[in-house]
Amino acid sequence: TNIKYKWVQTSGDPVTLILSGTAHPIFYSPSVGYTQSKVLEFKLTVSNQYGKDTSTVKITVTLGNQIPTAKINVIP
Repeated sequence: TNIKYKWVQTSGDPVTLILSGTAHPIFYSPSVGYTQSKVLEFKLTVSNQYGKDTSTVKITVTLGNQIPTAKINVIP
């Protein structure tokens, strides 16, 4: 099966997706303050010869007393 991935950012601070045609894209997190959080939203489309499906992925970026972390929610 030839699986194809396509990630597109749909909201939040703009980021540049690296490897957006893979299952594991990379981006540099936007800056957040100690009490802030930012939500980035992406549309993920996965397809192969049998069809395609799309989901919304929301990533919440927060900063505690450590380096920024992200919480990822996939919404079917």
